[in-house]
Amino acid sequence: MRVTAGDVCGRSGETIGGSIGTVGSIITPTCGEAGPMTLDVDTPCLVLLILISATLDQAQFRIALSDPLQQFVHINLMLKYEGRSTSAQVTLPPPPKSGDSVFIFLSV
Repeated sequence: MRVTAGDVCGRSGETIGGSIGTVGSIITPTCGEAGPMTLDVDTPCLVLLILISATLDQAQFRIALSDPLQQFVHINLMLKYEGRSTSAQVTLPPPPKSGDSVFIFLSV
């Protein structure tokens, strides 16, 4: 499934969000100051990306992930931004907090 920036770009181009219903990607050609970028995930989830800062050499993002169906323990993701990439494995909260959002910071 592909979610494009036209559907999810907000807050002056600093926030990108989407619902990924299957294994897939959020792909944004540009979104205000952010872009181009791709976020690949290996499980269905809700995603919110916030661009904190960007220079020619590095960008820092705050990413919120959740599994509203409460089916998964981990979400593996890869963030690609302007030709650079980084990956992470995010551990989701166990019951009774299953489904809650997890926030991480990634620099790419």
